[in-house]
Amino acid sequence: MSLHTLPNSTAAIEVSLSNVLVGLDALGVSIVVTDLSGTILVWSDSATTLFGWTAEQMLGQEATSVTRWGLSQSDVASILLTGDGEPWSGNADVVIANGDTIRVHMTAALAGQRNDLVLSLARRAVTPSPSSDSDSDSTHPDTAASEDEASQSNQNPDAAAGAAATERGHADELLRMSMYDRLTGLPNRASLSHRIAHSESRHDAMGAGLAVLFVDVDRFKLVNDNRGYATGDALLVAVAHRLTELCPPRYSVARFGDDEFVIVCPNTNADQARRLAERVRRAFDEPCNAGGWLIPVSLSIGIATTDDVALPDLLQSAERALTWAKASGSGRTEVHNQSMRGSTEGRLQLVSDLQNAIKTDALDVHYQPVVRTDGRMAGVEALLRWRHPRRGIVSPEHMVPLAEESGLMPALGALILNRACADIAGLRHKDTSELHVAVNLSSRQLVDANIVDTVRNALSRSGLAAERLVLEVTETSVIENPETTSRHLHALKALGVKLALDDFGTGYSSLMHLRRFPIDIIKIDRSFIAGMHTNKHDFAIVASLTSLARTVGLDVVAEGVETVSQADTLRRLGCAFAQGYLWSPAVPANELAAIARRGLIAEPEALWA
Repeated sequence: MSLHTLPNSTAAIEVSLSNVLVGLDALGVSIVVTDLSGTILVWSDSATTLFGWTAEQMLGQEATSVTRWGLSQSDVASILLTGDGEPWSGNADVVIANGDTIRVHMTAALAGQRNDLVLSLARRAVTPSPSSDSDSDSTHPDTAASEDEASQSNQNPDAAAGAAATERGHADELLRMSMYDRLTGLPNRASLSHRIAHSESRHDAMGAGLAVLFVDVDRFKLVNDNRGYATGDALLVAVAHRLTELCPPRYSVARFGDDEFVIVCPNTNADQARRLAERVRRAFDEPCNAGGWLIPVSLSIGIATTDDVALPDLLQSAERALTWAKASGSGRTEVHNQSMRGSTEGRLQLVSDLQNAIKTDALDVHYQPVVRTDGRMAGVEALLRWRHPRRGIVSPEHMVPLAEESGLMPALGALILNRACADIAGLRHKDTSELHVAVNLSSRQLVDANIVDTVRNALSRSGLAAERLVLEVTETSVIENPETTSRHLHALKALGVKLALDDFGTGYSSLMHLRRFPIDIIKIDRSFIAGMHTNKHDFAIVASLTSLARTVGLDVVAEGVETVSQADTLRRLGCAFAQGYLWSPAVPANELAAIARRGLIAEPEALWA
């Protein structure tokens, strides 16, 4: 192991930075990490070679008292905390274990959550002057070198100086790489804490406000999926460039994550931060050129300021505000307030509870019958139910977005598919042999690379015939990523399943979807059914959609039917299938079996006369 760490130390070097430091040590560059008081927390093998002290001797010691640097850690830290955020570098004369003095080139940077001081030190070669003679070693600080090294340096001083310069260059560049994002050139996550600390020191000294903007590129994954990672990278570079151009020099723009950026704004209050966020969003009214593609960019922004938040919590609070902004839709800005803390903590607990419910199979699937015009059950729609032990019933409208945001949707979707296929395949009554089951797919599931395998496996395990499974997608979900969606829908269709377009008429370019995607069924949204007797436009939409479906050979299902008059109107318009509370609410699988055995859900003359 080339890096040795003080036991029980609170120092936490990030993995990316640790890898760079190990790489520096492998190049022979000595690595020393201290806290701001100068206590040595990390000591590398190369440092032992350079100074003569082992890690056991040095860890926990005060660096200045042992090595007698020409420049103390507190001096370097002061330079970094009050400077422009760049790593500091310079020469220093140090005394080593045998008492000799050598000159080193030192590069220093603050890193990590605690702003520990990372020092890389390389032996500085000094080129002998033409007049140097046999006692020249006494006049130069590098006399700790071995006689062989000195002889080689004297024989070829230019080569020695060049090698030392190259070594220093490697050290400076690698330490810089540990603090900056390679793609965009912006300060990275490891460097961000230093920059906030730098702003905090000014805040403490001047009492000025400090704001942090947490910026997320909405639907960035769609760019990678549709245009490839090279285009996605080009878009991130374009966004970084536009943000940097927009912000004044005293602000720091950093890349925090894949599609996340942070802007640190000294001397800025909440109102000024809101105005900056608005300027940032307006700056992206024009598409970004990414590898030759003009890509529209929408940003969600979370803001936290010292008007409302303590300095140590500023970044986390801005990220919390971003979560609220994204929950409200894309292209939104939210400013942190204290009420968000409790709500966010509750939301995180709910995510944890949902994850546990999926693992323990504690979720229920209920089934709402879909009926034919003669009142007989044709199939069912599978609907998720979650009875939370403390919160009671959690609605799908709340649960599904939560699963999508937290990355639980693939597991949740697989659970519903497997359960629905197994339940319907398990109905052994003769009148249930042709019942279909409809399962909703979310927008995240539609672009999941494993969706086809998930469906295939659910059919295989349950033994349900593929033609008895209907997969429902919404208009909104199919337009979010049309290329990937189209590819996946055609692959699903090849399995033999049927595809339904849910909430038809509420999205955009509905007729185009019928041409582009292999749709078998359209489901008329309940809002049109509810209003068709009181709103002539709703009636016209229902009549037109029903007629259109018959013309192009699609089945139609009317959702949300609650009255006999609605059912009668739908029959006269030629709608073949319907579902709603008029016939039955969603029921557990065991009740569904009883309904199937009864056959008729309602007398035809009562509903379809």
